[in-house]
Amino acid sequence: MDQYPGQARNIVLHLKIKKDGKYIGESVDWYWFKVGFVTLLKYNVASLEENWRFGDPLSKDQLLTFIQQGVPSLAWAYREVLVNDKLNTFDSVVSHLEQNKVACALYNIIGGTAKDQGVIISRDPFETYPTISLSNIPQGQNGYKYLVQTNYDHWLPDPQDDQRRTIAENLLANMQNNLFNEFGVYSVMDTYPIHNEGTFYTVVMNAKYNRLIAFGQPSITLTDE
Repeated sequence: MDQYPGQARNIVLHLKIKKDGKYIGESVDWYWFKVGFVTLLKYNVASLEENWRFGDPLSKDQLLTFIQQGVPSLAWAYREVLVNDKLNTFDSVVSHLEQNKVACALYNIIGGTAKDQGVIISRDPFETYPTISLSNIPQGQNGYKYLVQTNYDHWLPDPQDDQRRTIAENLLANMQNNLFNEFGVYSVMDTYPIHNEGTFYTVVMNAKYNRLIAFGQPSITLTDE
């Protein structure tokens, strides 16, 4: 999580959520004050992460229209995924988050429990974009597939002043087979500038084994020393 203000470090919680006496998922987040999540593991179904996307700001009239239409706030989308018993498969979660109404630009990054279950959904209040999926991309030279999303559209190159996605993709492309696991993923996420001045926690989720591993992170700055 790369997010300001820095004071948000002090309100990050690791939540384990029950429904009808049964644990159904968990989250490490600071959006709990909105009674929802932007990071979520729904047990035996999917891992979900929302990333901010650049988009045109809404006018006051547009915002009021969305409110009148009942469009939920950002964090409520994953809450609905978590508590809705009908959203109990990877495909149903993907379909729901491709079609639900949104009032801001965002990315949904979703991982499942089976091979090739991984997608990036790019959303906008007024435009539709194709979803990219692990099932539609070729294997890398090391025999693995991967998708990386930061805060920029995947069909455009990274800006010169923020190369996080490109650096992560290059690291994954050159990763040895024995590191294609949670430890390897963390090693990529802990590399500068992926782990940067604004990072205050890192979460690795595995929906197949219902594992959520969270690391509180100090900020990191590259120097010439």
